[in-house]
Amino acid sequence: MTPAVTDPCVLVVEDDTDLRETLAELLAMSGYRVETAEHGRAALDNMQTKKPCLVLLDLMMPVMDGWQVIEAMKHDPELKDIPVCVVSAQAQSAPPGSKCVIKKPTALSALLGVVAEHCLLHHPP
Repeated sequence: MTPAVTDPCVLVVEDDTDLRETLAELLAMSGYRVETAEHGRAALDNMQTKKPCLVLLDLMMPVMDGWQVIEAMKHDPELKDIPVCVVSAQAQSAPPGSKCVIKKPTALSALLGVVAEHCLLHHPP
């Protein structure tokens, strides 16, 4: 079952500031509401208050890496159904608990296609 999302957003979890800001800007320019986190611990904290429609997750990060985030989400009833797409230069296939992999460098069309599958564009009333 998918969590109730009243104000859908995409959560971009990436420790590289330039890449995180670029992805967030591209998604925002495409009409999506975006939240960001610089590491896994910040991502989990963010998800406790804002349930994203999709998490775009880097694997190699300080503080808490992407594998640890996926594992923590699997064991949290509030987070386990939130889809995760790994964005990585290293992953060849989707790690257990994630829906897909987008290879770095990221093709914008692939990124937007994955986001469109999981998130409705947010149109304020």
